[in-house]
Amino acid sequence: MNHAVSMARTILETEGLLCPTAFIYGDDSRILARPWGNDEEKEAATALFRDEATRLNATLFFFIGEACATDPDTGSRSRVVDVYVQTADDGEWSGLAFITQKTSCLDFITRKKGYLTFGELDFAPMAERQVGPNRFCGLLPSRPKIVDDGNVDKKRFA
Repeated sequence: MNHAVSMARTILETEGLLCPTAFIYGDDSRILARPWGNDEEKEAATALFRDEATRLNATLFFFIGEACATDPDTGSRSRVVDVYVQTADDGEWSGLAFITQKTSCLDFITRKKGYLTFGELDFAPMAERQVGPNRFCGLLPSRPKIVDDGNVDKKRFA
């Protein structure tokens, strides 16, 4: 997971945006980057991720992309890095980090206005963050149920 986050940070700093990307691990692994512009394209990408998870008998699904969230300090809408993790052992987790503009001492030479980056991701179990249905819910072929306190009941599978 650290490798994927590091790779995402490098892409954001270089390109200025993140393409929605899924990392799927099971009997084999796949990295699928699928840009989308509307809900229909999101649903098509989700169907592809779900099919690949089934084909690979996946035990880990990691998704990273951009979203919008309200900054608690300013109340304004801001771009965030949004991470979703689902594992066969540890359940579902969500992580967020606000995207920030950094400046470089070389900006006057390159004529850039800095670069975008993000800090440490704040992770929490989905049970604590869930505000509505999640398109990736139940994506793995076999996954544990999440109980109300965010703990995983490893004996019961959905």
